[in-house]
Amino acid sequence: MRQFDAAFRLFTAGAIAAGTLVLTTTASAHAATVSRVQVQGTDGTLAVQSQPATNHFVRWLHEGDAVDVVCQVNDGGTDLGDGGTFPWQNSRTWDQLSDGNWVYDHFLTTPAQGADGYSPGIPHCNTNPSIHLGDDYPAAWKNQGKDAFANLFGLNRECVTFVAWKIYENSGGRQVPTTNAVPSDYARYSINVDRDWGDAANWSSYAAQTGVRMDHTPTPGSVAQWNVGGGMAAGHVAIVRAVHGDGSIDIEQYNLREDGRYSTLHFARGSSAVDTSNGHGPWTVRWPDNFIHINRF
Repeated sequence: MRQFDAAFRLFTAGAIAAGTLVLTTTASAHAATVSRVQVQGTDGTLAVQSQPATNHFVRWLHEGDAVDVVCQVNDGGTDLGDGGTFPWQNSRTWDQLSDGNWVYDHFLTTPAQGADGYSPGIPHCNTNPSIHLGDDYPAAWKNQGKDAFANLFGLNRECVTFVAWKIYENSGGRQVPTTNAVPSDYARYSINVDRDWGDAANWSSYAAQTGVRMDHTPTPGSVAQWNVGGGMAAGHVAIVRAVHGDGSIDIEQYNLREDGRYSTLHFARGSSAVDTSNGHGPWTVRWPDNFIHINRF
């Protein structure tokens, strides 16, 4: 559960350039359906993001620039600029460009959004991406002790590190670390725990600050998040591995019992669950406080 101690905090000497987020789309049609639109209604510039949310800056576009849109989502982050006081800033609609990056739809000349939050004629990006299941935490990390080292995903074999790794591979990352460092393309597919997200209990506030979608609805691949309380001194995060028809969920995680080990747990809908993983005695775990949808999971 604990993400890092001051003694383990990792500082990096150079900037790591953010890349594009490559997501599987529904687009057998995308190869043939590309909409050329323009940037419009800005104050002169428009930020391109590597994920459909703010604070993932890649580069600037300028008023009047032409871009190619391949698909659209309406479950991204909101645009919280100017205090979020304008009605359009409540929109969660983002457009994926042909290079895999994202732009807030309000500032493109796509057709006006319908009641479903989509622009008529723009393909929908895949909303049901597949996820990787099981304890596939990198062997180079698993074979070292809990908290033996830190990287940009946090301390080794903590809950946050495992979740950041799952986000990486579920979003399309394919590097398998052989050293203590995170994959070189981590920013393209995952998050910076050390610099941004911090301890598990902080994830809800950081998601709210950055417009990342957070609610009480679990989806496969989303992050189950607990705030401090109920024996969780620094909160906890896990990955939702399945959502069943009766509303029950299965999660997978590291370090639920402060042992640096992998475990799974089943929750009846809205109810607590009793964990007895890895030989531990029974411990009641409450239903997650939030579900955070990073990279649209």
